[in-house]
Amino acid sequence: MIKMALEEYLIQKTYYEETFMREFSGENPAKLLGQLFFAEQKKELSDLNSIRFAQGEIYYQFQDFESAIFKWENIHNELEPWAKKNMADAYFELELLDTAEDIYLSIKTDSLVLNSEITLQLFGLYLAQGKLQEADQMIKNGVILNPDYPNVTNLARAFFEKQQDWNSAVELAVRESIRTESPEWFETLSGYVDKGYTSMYEPAYFIESMAVLASVDPYQFERSAVGLWSSYQHEKSYLGWLQEINRLVESLEEIPDWSILPKFYKEAYLELISGSYYISEIADIVPSLLEVWLKITDSRNAFFASAAVLAWNDHFPGRISTQVVENAETILSNTSSNSDILHESLEFFHLIKDWADEQKIEIDERYDWIIRQIADVGTQHVLIGGSEESGKELFVSSVLGENDINTIPISGSTLFKADSQTSIHAVTKTGVVPVSTQQDFDHIVGNPNMILDVALTNQFMAENKMAIIYLHDFNWSEEEVNELPYLTRLADSLLFLLNPKAPFTNHERLLLMKMKEQMPELRVDFILNLRDTNNAEQEALELLYETKQRINIYFPEAELLAYSPEQDRSNQLDVMSEFSKGGVADARIAKILFFIKSTITHLLQQQIKAENELSEAIQRDEDVLTKLQGSIHQLHDIEEEKIRVIQEAYLSIKEEIKADLLKTIPTLIKDSTEIIKEDSDFRKIHLELNAEMNERVSSYLNKTVLPIYINSLQDWITFSKSELSESQERMTEWEEGFNVLLGEERMNLVCDFQIFDDWNRDADRMTSTIQIDKENILLRRTPTQVLLKGAGKLFGALPKNNAVLANTYKNFIQNENYLEASESIAEKFFRQFELFEKAIGRDIHIFFREPFSVLKNTLGEIHEETETNKAALAEIKTNPEAFRDPLTVFEVRLRQYEWMNYAEQPIGSHYKN
Repeated sequence: MIKMALEEYLIQKTYYEETFMREFSGENPAKLLGQLFFAEQKKELSDLNSIRFAQGEIYYQFQDFESAIFKWENIHNELEPWAKKNMADAYFELELLDTAEDIYLSIKTDSLVLNSEITLQLFGLYLAQGKLQEADQMIKNGVILNPDYPNVTNLARAFFEKQQDWNSAVELAVRESIRTESPEWFETLSGYVDKGYTSMYEPAYFIESMAVLASVDPYQFERSAVGLWSSYQHEKSYLGWLQEINRLVESLEEIPDWSILPKFYKEAYLELISGSYYISEIADIVPSLLEVWLKITDSRNAFFASAAVLAWNDHFPGRISTQVVENAETILSNTSSNSDILHESLEFFHLIKDWADEQKIEIDERYDWIIRQIADVGTQHVLIGGSEESGKELFVSSVLGENDINTIPISGSTLFKADSQTSIHAVTKTGVVPVSTQQDFDHIVGNPNMILDVALTNQFMAENKMAIIYLHDFNWSEEEVNELPYLTRLADSLLFLLNPKAPFTNHERLLLMKMKEQMPELRVDFILNLRDTNNAEQEALELLYETKQRINIYFPEAELLAYSPEQDRSNQLDVMSEFSKGGVADARIAKILFFIKSTITHLLQQQIKAENELSEAIQRDEDVLTKLQGSIHQLHDIEEEKIRVIQEAYLSIKEEIKADLLKTIPTLIKDSTEIIKEDSDFRKIHLELNAEMNERVSSYLNKTVLPIYINSLQDWITFSKSELSESQERMTEWEEGFNVLLGEERMNLVCDFQIFDDWNRDADRMTSTIQIDKENILLRRTPTQVLLKGAGKLFGALPKNNAVLANTYKNFIQNENYLEASESIAEKFFRQFELFEKAIGRDIHIFFREPFSVLKNTLGEIHEETETNKAALAEIKTNPEAFRDPLTVFEVRLRQYEWMNYAEQPIGSHYKN
């Protein structure tokens, strides 16, 4: 029996059929094997292994697993490994999984088939036990061991997908697609790609599989390549993918007629030169990408790819092979573009504008406005030129239907166009603004960098789809012609009015030829103004003929028509209508490319400007920071000085009043002896005297001292306000100085004069009345007072002693100094003013609080701005390519459109860019 067939019987457990039943078809297998076993057993050298093995299979078929196991346990020949495997299968069926696992793992065999079977059985056993990690390892072992074994890879794929183990699923698909070259596995891999399960792999991982697919099915290769391309398009590994796919496609000997992949190459190229990448990142990728793109693209799209090759070669010569460059030149010469170059150029301009906006760089708004006018291919822009003597203003007035062109505030460059409503707008570097008042007119007059956009309800311009460009000054010097006004570049044709007294002068000829050099697509025609020609019609015709002859030497295709302001307006309109025919779309491309080039040049200049502005801003801000820090310190000094001066002024008032109190109160006390009489009741005289003294002191404080204090306090408030007003004047000077330095009204250093209202209110409240506790002047416990009080009580009842007591009291009161009592009274008087006094420093601090806050906040803001500017400047200096590289690739793309436009021009009309 052939080994492969035997292993298949062993797998299916049908060994008994092929071994014992072939000759006994129709016999009962169990009965036959029993008979054979009995017969073999009687032999002297019997071999029961094969019969027992076959009997085990029969028992297994009838699910008598125990009997089957019993039979297989006693197999000791070459069938022993299979018998053990069958025993494990039986235990598996009996759900004795641990026993089954032990037996499977104990089997040692060189049979690849048996090992594969054991591996698959263990895989199923582990799944039944829920041991997913062990099942995962087992199915992976099975694939490694024998990937050709039936169903093993399909089982592995199904398991990985169910477990959502996409890494293992992807790796399996890659290996099997390479090994089997099966379309099924390539489709499986493509499915994983489409679902996003492959993006975590480096692109190189799939290249071998893709190379195999390219040789097997190039069209399925295209679909798979596009899928992988899309999956990497927004990943960090995108550039790596481009490198890998370029190398792979470049290595292919035969290229089929792919339709999708070339589009991806075009999109990739446009993305790489969109300004999102550094040159260093794409320098090695773009050349190979362009070579491959040109290799695989069809004839319809080869024009665009060829222009891209030539543009890149112009900026980075030597990076693309000479053969590819020559091939691109040939294609560009012999094919036509199927691209809408005008539309793509407009999109390109907006791409640059969006990039500039992201970089926070201002683009001259006049470029944007002119681009919008150029995009209006349905309107022809006619430039009216000529000297002041040519009568161009009258001609334009007659065409516009205006009595006098000077009624419109023309300054510099003006575009007249037809619209449903009349309006005027000024187009400047910074934007487009409406002009509606005389003040607006006065503001724009004399601005040479402004364009006036004038919309009129003009039937002639509307019907002829024409707009008129009028330049107030058309007599430029040779140097000025090299930098024509922006609006000149908008013109599709030039209608030049000639002075009949000196038609087509040398200066006019040189001027127009210079313009034609810069604007070769500009159509030039002439009008001869015959307003002052009083000669016969024949002489006028001769003048026209001679002038045309001279004109055609330099402008062979130019037309010359006659015009006279004395003629009806319809004649002027007829003349103009002669020049409003013909398409302008093709010529507009060159205009757009000119302004794109101007925009890129402008942006390049902005980097230098930005660097200079940052340096200047940093220097300015550092100077301001130094001044701010100095001002804050100085303000601290001013505040402390004002607190000291104002507090000292207040204390001087207090000390002066206190000195007066200490001087006056003793006198008042002593004068109170006037109430002592010989008939006084000396038993209570000390109480009456004490009351009288307090009364006199209270009257003095309220009627004399308090008014003086009120006046002094008001004088002090006035003095303080004067002192602090000086500080406010200083703050105002600082404010003006800092705002000049900062170039904006940024600081407002206003002190808080509310404190004076608060002081006046507090002064009114505190000085409305004085209430102090009575002072115990005569009731103090001094020895003399005690004796006096005792004597009054003892002798006061004896009239003959009254005179003595009266004199004694008077002498005592007159001889005391009352310093202690006076100081006590003064202290009580000023006690109610203590809070006010203590708050003076705090109030003055409140007065300066806002300037302090503004200075400190401004200091913090400018410090932050300075650090930001320093970081930006450092970025520009250390990483100049961040700004320069996008503009470089913009120049490449501009050059590509220049090549395309150049190639599309009729032979003989090419000009040097």
